[in-house]
Amino acid sequence: MTTEKPEINELEAAELIKGMGREAVVVAHDNGKVTATAIYSTQLDAAGQQRIRDEVDGMLQQVQQKYRIVKKKKK
Repeated sequence: MTTEKPEINELEAAELIKGMGREAVVVAHDNGKVTATAIYSTQLDAAGQQRIRDEVDGMLQQVQQKYRIVKKKKK
């Protein structure tokens, strides 16, 4: 039996990632793919920037295990 995951919007997903310790912008694309772009200091070296991007990718995967991320509905 398959259970549906609860839906959350992009802003809610970004807040969950923020609660995990990182700032990110989450986008649900029209093709169904969801991406997260890490927000970090430009003072980091390339290795530090990549580490943070990898952390945010992992956090997004954790969120997607529990929730289905959808576009924010327009009013």
